[in-house]
Amino acid sequence: MRIGVFAVLISLLLAAPFRCGKQPSGIAATSVGRGTARDVASSECLTTRGTFCLVDTAYRRRADGFESYASGSVLWFGRSGDSLVLSADALGVQTTIGDDKSPAHNNVPTYHGRVPRDGTITIWTTMQEERGDSVPYTLRAEVSHASPSPSSLESTGQTARLIIPSPGPRKYEEISIVPVSRVHAGLDRSAWKTFPGSYLVALTLDSLYEVCLLPCASSDTIELKANRLSTWKP
Repeated sequence: MRIGVFAVLISLLLAAPFRCGKQPSGIAATSVGRGTARDVASSECLTTRGTFCLVDTAYRRRADGFESYASGSVLWFGRSGDSLVLSADALGVQTTIGDDKSPAHNNVPTYHGRVPRDGTITIWTTMQEERGDSVPYTLRAEVSHASPSPSSLESTGQTARLIIPSPGPRKYEEISIVPVSRVHAGLDRSAWKTFPGSYLVALTLDSLYEVCLLPCASSDTIELKANRLSTWKP
């Protein structure tokens, strides 16, 4: 069955609460609990050097009469030239840098490709309809670095939860999220963009991240901690 990236994006935007007008900048954080389902899912993937097991739950989202497949969303920070291989027990895995297709041009639960440039990669994992409204899953990410030199974009293997509510009535807002070590004058934030929604974030060596509504006029700096839930309020 074919599910486009656009359809997955629509479900994410509908799931994010829309807000009219600006609100004070801030961040709220709470603990992210670990349940039995998460422990079972994590046992299906073994973390080794260059391989990461991202454990999450996919949810079916309903809003304004629109119903989607259960899906999960991950933010990954990629380094230019790296090889990235993704897989999950799912209907499909899609990313903002591409996706794999079957010979019949249907979605498949894998992705193989090279990261085109340093930046934020949004990864959507979509479940089969019959698996229900909430489906624990593990996304396996295997990285082969193009350069042996260390990078601040390397994943630590830890994750945090980040919720980005829609900052206004427009449905297709774009938000950049950049590890602060990569922020510099003239930064092309379009390489670091994602969308309103709820994300499992694969943390880098940075603990601070710049978040900004595009086109960026005024940014915020937030702290993301392992196993914590944070909400950015523009």
